Amino acid sequence: VASDDTSLLALLREFRWKELFVERRDDVITSMRFALVGHGLMEKSLAPFIGLTGKAVLLHVPRTASLDDAAAAWIEDDRNLSSSQNLAPLPLLGIPGWDTRNREPAFYDDANHFRPGRRAR
Repeated sequence: VASDDTSLLALLREFRWKELFVERRDDVITSMRFALVGHGLMEKSLAPFIGLTGKAVLLHVPRTASLDDAAAAWIEDDRNLSSSQNLAPLPLLGIPGWDTRNREPAFYDDANHFRPGRRAR
């Protein structure tokens, strides 16, 4: 997930789903880029289901920056690969455009899918 807006990346990292995907939906659409990588997620996305979640690399980059270059730089930093907690959970069906139901704010009330996260426990 790439964005030039650090506040959007922070909302994702902090599991603030409704604030990110409802209140700031227009900002997400214009200022965030999502790139799905990995054969497991690709297979699962053929038949999307509530609970479909990926692990996201969060990249603060200008809109014109190459995602490949930014991801490569992230991977080259050994600190980023030292813990899975450096990857942010991302419920894929919440991303605008992935599922028509996510246009409705109530869609994000499902705490089984849009979990409060380990920081809120």
